[in-house]
Amino acid sequence: CAVGPRSSVASFDASRLSKPIDENADREKTFAITCFYIRAGHRGKGVMTALAQAAIDHARRRRAVAIEACAIDTKRQLMWGEGFVGLASVFRKLNFREIARRTPTRPLMRLQLGEAKRATAGSVQSLRGRPIR
Repeated sequence: CAVGPRSSVASFDASRLSKPIDENADREKTFAITCFYIRAGHRGKGVMTALAQAAIDHARRRRAVAIEACAIDTKRQLMWGEGFVGLASVFRKLNFREIARRTPTRPLMRLQLGEAKRATAGSVQSLRGRPIR
């Protein structure tokens, strides 16, 4: 999982899909989750959710005010490589809200960290089936 301040990810910050909705936003305090790598044998087991939660925790420790992702949101089965940006359903489960949708399948999603609540332990499981705390 790649996560860091928007200012450190020029391609995410400048993309027509994920550019900020507020040009005056603090790009040092707004973090971005830009990609995931999950080995084929581990997909569909909650790894993306666990990594996203770890990214949120990391952003909080760095005193970020928000964290954003430009995930994929589609009802069809994904083709190889499409899910690396994250799945909108995973971010929704972690209380991210859609703030922009510049194409039909790519919502820009944000979690305000000052108001955010960590997902309940029962809803996010680690690979070994134990709750993530």
